[in-house]
Amino acid sequence: MGMNGRLLRPLATGFTPRSISGLAAWWDASDAASITAVSGAVSQWNDKSGNGVHATQTTANNRPVNTSQTLNGRAVMTFDGSNDIMSFTGTARTDETQFVVVRNNMVASAVSTQQIVGSGASGYGLAATIKNDGSVNSDLWAYCGGFVVGTTTARYSFSANNPFGPAVVAAIRSSASGGILRTDGVQRATCTTSNSYALASIGGAGASFPLNGYIAEIVVYSRALSVAEVQRVERYLGAKWGITLAPQVANADAQDWVNRVYANGGTVSSATANAVNMFCNAIDAAGIRDRFYRLNLFCGTGLPACLVPLYRGASLGGTQYGNTTDTNQNFVGGDYSESGGLTSNAASTKALATGVMPMESGSPLFNYGHYFAHVIALPTARSSVMGVRKDPAPANRHAFQLDSTGRIWGDWCHQNRFNGVASGVSAGKTIILQAAQVANATQVYASGSLTLTGAIGTFTGTASQGAAIFAARGDFGSGFQTSDFSTMTIGAYSIGLDFTAAQALAYHTAYAALAAALGRTIA
Repeated sequence: MGMNGRLLRPLATGFTPRSISGLAAWWDASDAASITAVSGAVSQWNDKSGNGVHATQTTANNRPVNTSQTLNGRAVMTFDGSNDIMSFTGTARTDETQFVVVRNNMVASAVSTQQIVGSGASGYGLAATIKNDGSVNSDLWAYCGGFVVGTTTARYSFSANNPFGPAVVAAIRSSASGGILRTDGVQRATCTTSNSYALASIGGAGASFPLNGYIAEIVVYSRALSVAEVQRVERYLGAKWGITLAPQVANADAQDWVNRVYANGGTVSSATANAVNMFCNAIDAAGIRDRFYRLNLFCGTGLPACLVPLYRGASLGGTQYGNTTDTNQNFVGGDYSESGGLTSNAASTKALATGVMPMESGSPLFNYGHYFAHVIALPTARSSVMGVRKDPAPANRHAFQLDSTGRIWGDWCHQNRFNGVASGVSAGKTIILQAAQVANATQVYASGSLTLTGAIGTFTGTASQGAAIFAARGDFGSGFQTSDFSTMTIGAYSIGLDFTAAQALAYHTAYAALAAALGRTIA
């Protein structure tokens, strides 16, 4: 039981901010012993670092309160967005790391800037700032060099979290490398310039930019911490205040995907992150990572997560293809679940655009390559799984279609290589449609087994539109081929180079393990 009578949830770790060298200041709203207050109005908030950087407010009307709200069973410091602010004597540093657990109550209709930790009215320093542009979007800023906007500002835009938080925000300023802004364990933005500014206030900048919300904890270090050190502090704060951080996994591709999901407004459970990590390890072990120009596993929590592809090129550091995320046309949250996949409709409205252009002259996928899909539920009528169409004649296509019986229509830059052929595809199976260079044939693999082989014809044209999922794009006009819209449900897709028989089986095996971990129907 805390001194303020609140039940505190215990921490499962012996780590504290003092465990890392360079602790310069530490304010903890849940530590009643560090707070001087009358009827909850705080006149002094003591620094727990031992450096005596105490924050004060002598004007009674301008004091935040420590009794009105809690987070994870712990008291927080609430600021009224009008004049609540606390001041202290800071030290100017070119190298510094700040952590803050914060929530703001800004609404989309309010045009304002709110300071979390400030360096006075003359400059922001490294202070984290929430700025609203008056629309549905807000920005979280970490100023690394004063008021100048541009390379001196690490800026992260968000719309899903309005109001913002509660969140663990980290801002790192380095004289060697500039600045970094992180939220909830994910790097969001960087800036290239680092100047020396002294923090001087909490809940505003001088008398300006008052915060409407609460601050739970602030930790400041007098140096730029390493990534490992930053993560230790973030995990400590996340556990203490009940904030779920982005999971951390070992595979670089998997971690990059987790980070991009959070940046897109989605989240990932630890179980899913581990399943994706296992999948990436299996792909690497099979030696087929370079086969993929785009792969989306349709996983994570919420539609924003579903739209983030795992792979966007043959390697993480190489050329990336297509859109940063799948461009959504009319899907809503109810169309997706992690275990059930993504379901389209036949009303000529729902599809995804990838931005990958396999039929474009000069593309590595121009003559040979693959399309992959995990078909959780077959369509009710013949319609496209994915592809690109060039109409009118010559109607060259990168595309394949299915009907309710699993019959397949498949093309890889050639017309009607499979025209209504029984393919062995049923609900739960994975499909690879490919033009195989070594075999000099068009092939269909169902759940890792070769089920169809067709001839390869002569390709006579190109299409400038990107490949679509649940539909097809044409290079005449910007819309989808509406006659191809699908009613099926799929759990994943990929676009890339062709596979050998052993590679196709290894891909299916890796994906089947992931599907089982996510609770999906797999055959």
